[in-house]
Amino acid sequence: MAQWPPDRTPNVAPDLPTIPPSAPPDPIDPGWVKGLMEEEYNARDWREANELALLALMDIQEHWGYVSEDAAAVVADHLGVELQRVYSLVTFYADLRTTPRAGNVYIACDGAACHTLGSGELVDRIFDRLGITHKGQTSPDGRVTVELWSGCMGACQIGPMASVNGRHVGFLNPEKVDRILDQLQGREAGGRAGRQAESWAEVPRANKGSAIR
Repeated sequence: MAQWPPDRTPNVAPDLPTIPPSAPPDPIDPGWVKGLMEEEYNARDWREANELALLALMDIQEHWGYVSEDAAAVVADHLGVELQRVYSLVTFYADLRTTPRAGNVYIACDGAACHTLGSGELVDRIFDRLGITHKGQTSPDGRVTVELWSGCMGACQIGPMASVNGRHVGFLNPEKVDRILDQLQGREAGGRAGRQAESWAEVPRANKGSAIR
C-alpha cells in the first residue's frame, strides 16, 4: 500500500507496466479522405469552410486514429482553406493527434498549479528526449505518446504530476522524468525500482475539493 504523505526524496521511477509498440498502422489513404470530403463537407463560403475543417479532421481521426499531414492537406485543398490554418487546428486541439497513439501514454498535467511548479520545463525536456515537437505526437520508436492536460487533474498537492499509463505520478523533476521515460522505452529492466518508488509515485487520486485554487 502506498505511503501517505509521499516521500519527496527518491529520484527513482515507479515500476510502470510497459507495453511493446504495436504494429505500424496503415497510412491514411488520401483517396478515402477525398471521398469523405466530397460526400460530407462542401462549404458554401469561407466562414463555413473554416468550421467544417475541424469537423472533417475529427472524422478522419475517429476512423484512422490520427490525422497525417497528407490528410490535412486534402482537407485544406477541398475546402479552400490555408494549409497552415488546418495544421494549426490539428496541433491546437488536444483530442487531435498527428501520429498514432502508442501503447504507453504519458499525459503531463499543465494546470495552473503544476505549471507554476515547473511542468512546462519538464514537458520541453520530454519533447527533446523523445524527439517530438508538440503534444499528441508519438516518439519515433513508436513506444510513447505524449499528451498535455491543460485543466487540473485534481492532485495539485503532488505537483508537478502526470498520468502515465493511467497511473498518477507526482513530485516530478528532471531525474524522475528521465527514469520514467527509460522504463517506457524499455531501456532498463522492470521491477527493480518499483517498491522503493511506491512511496512517492503511486498516490491516491485527490478529490476536486482538495485541489489548489
